[in-house]
Amino acid sequence: MSRYCGDDDSKSILEAAAHWREAALLGSGSVLTSKHLWTSSALELLDKYFVRRPDLGDGKYLEKLKQQLAPVEDAAKQLVAEMMWLL
Repeated sequence: MSRYCGDDDSKSILEAAAHWREAALLGSGSVLTSKHLWTSSALELLDKYFVRRPDLGDGKYLEKLKQQLAPVEDAAKQLVAEMMWLL
């Protein structure tokens, strides 16, 4: 992975990514909460309600995401928030 970002200092971004890797990816925890979010059950819910049921209609992304995830448990919604933070 390239760490060169021109004149921009990428140190804080790389530190945040390393923290996420340790806390969430390797530890199944989270950077936004003390809960364990990165679990197979939460990922399966996201696959079922978001990936396999795309909302191709009109509307803004966050509005459609909220509707798609309405039936899922809070931990899966928090996982989506963490995924968006990571992006």
